[in-house]
Amino acid sequence: MAVVAIIGVLAAIALPAYQDYVVKAKFAEAYSVAAPYKTLIAVCMQITGDKTKCDSGKYGIPVNGLGGRITKHVKRVYVNEATIFVVMDPMTFGLEPRLVLSAHFDRPVLIWDNSGSSCLEKQIDPAGKRIPVLCTRTGTDPAPSRPRGW
Repeated sequence: MAVVAIIGVLAAIALPAYQDYVVKAKFAEAYSVAAPYKTLIAVCMQITGDKTKCDSGKYGIPVNGLGGRITKHVKRVYVNEATIFVVMDPMTFGLEPRLVLSAHFDRPVLIWDNSGSSCLEKQIDPAGKRIPVLCTRTGTDPAPSRPRGW
């Protein structure tokens, strides 16, 4: 009887943690989808020197997904003024968590900030299911000091 009780307690602790890991793994697709866009935006900003010109459909930045393909958990992707918006599928998460990556050009470094993302805090979907924190804040630290002429 004690063994059954111990297994029950372990299952009660392990199952929610496992479910959080599964949801976080599905959300990791957002970063995978955003990676090529980050490269294309970096090229656009090098060419134009102006982030307001780096939008979907310009300078080789795709309109929605590379070649029109979106993954199983990503609903759509678009770029507006060097900011990448990755919208996740609500069928997977119960909500539409978004990864928002904004480019800030501090020559010669391109800093990506995700402070506009909805994945930074815990959420509750309409069915009452808890959605864990899916991403951590990035880009808030000032750029490291660099030697002159860098």
